[in-house]
Amino acid sequence: MALRVITHQLPSDIARGRLLAPAILIQPQRIASLFRSSCMARRCLAVVMVVVVGVCLNPTPAVSFDFSSFLSSIANIAIKHLYVEREIDLFDHYCVLSRSPHIYSWELKFEATVTCPGWTPEKGKVRGYSSPTSAEREATRDFVQKIVRRGLVTREEASEWL
Repeated sequence: MALRVITHQLPSDIARGRLLAPAILIQPQRIASLFRSSCMARRCLAVVMVVVVGVCLNPTPAVSFDFSSFLSSIANIAIKHLYVEREIDLFDHYCVLSRSPHIYSWELKFEATVTCPGWTPEKGKVRGYSSPTSAEREATRDFVQKIVRRGLVTREEASEWL
């Protein structure tokens, strides 16, 4: 026995020029005839009951928000990007550039230091820059000016950094 589905469009809507999606009308006598056999009705009812009981008795567990892990991850990201220590090459010598933040007058400022441990005891230092890039650039410039004064490189060699 097939279920007959009738699509229906209201004549007044068609006359007004509105194209509506066809309404689907299912004849109730056809549905009733499908469930006349008691075996089919019991099976369908059993499936519906199993689904309802399964949904009601299997609640999803509530997960609490772990604020400490959230703060920890934010702090790790901030530390990773604010505190920098990396190796650079100046005049074919191994050097270390380090940068760290500090608070001055309720503003975030940066200080940077450039050292070349195997070459010279001079240090390029700056403090109080709002931009981390500017602090690094000026610390490198300070270091280069000090080694030019000391005579380790010529002014022409250092012109790129001054």
